[in-house]
Amino acid sequence: MSETATTHRHWLLVIEGDVEPYLIGPLDEHEVLPRAREHRAEDPSAEDGLYYLTLDANGDLAVCAFSGEELEG
Repeated sequence: MSETATTHRHWLLVIEGDVEPYLIGPLDEHEVLPRAREHRAEDPSAEDGLYYLTLDANGDLAVCAFSGEELEG
């Protein structure tokens, strides 16, 4: 296993209606994008913000946005 797979934790951050945040996870790294796609399919108006959140072994937090192409794929 790679260091990333064993030392990083991953979540899907959902900002419901771009107002109310909640987390789904922790998830395995490969589970985050499929969960985001699943959520987007259930939110056809695309009102919810979807973000990828990672916490590394040093306690550093990173939040990244998904592109429209990633969510449609």
